Amino acid sequence: MLTGCAVVFVYSVQIIDFFIGYGHEHPSSLLRVLCLAAGIICLNIPACLVLLASNGKKNYLKIVVIGTLLNLSSNIILVQIFEATGTVISIVITELFIMIGLYWEVHKIYIHHKRDGRNFLKSLFFQGK
Repeated sequence: MLTGCAVVFVYSVQIIDFFIGYGHEHPSSLLRVLCLAAGIICLNIPACLVLLASNGKKNYLKIVVIGTLLNLSSNIILVQIFEATGTVISIVITELFIMIGLYWEVHKIYIHHKRDGRNFLKSLFFQGK
């Protein structure tokens, strides 16, 4: 994913030129920022998996619902001011919020089980044993 994002980031001008034609610099810069957002989304995956494996579905749902509401409200406000750039800013803000929220919840779970990190990992993956 990192390689794909890097390729799209580097060749964003050529990709935009291929799909919409020459002379469109603004969409290529938006595509570059969205590549960074895709990298942030990839950083969410480990925290999401640990949270779901530790039976934190309610906390996960809470973070995603708040992130959705944050995205809707910030998108409505920022699109009025910045147009398409506002949507990209809203996506980045939302993904950063979700990433921070997921890692915060995983941190709280880890602190709760801090006595022994191996027991924490065992409790995640071998609950019934």
